[in-house]
Amino acid sequence: MADLLSALSQEERDLIEPVIALGYPTHKAILTLQKTGRQSLNQVGGAGTAL
Repeated sequence: MADLLSALSQEERDLIEPVIALGYPTHKAILTLQKTGRQSLNQVGGAGTAL
């Protein structure tokens, strides 16, 4: 996990770390960020979440 996170920018890590803390797998959080952008990650737990 640390290797994947180290490849991200600080902004991306700031977005993904809370998602991972909710129990989502790191690779899925990263793939979702790549596919849908930060807006969807910010809406985790809401309707239409890609995770």
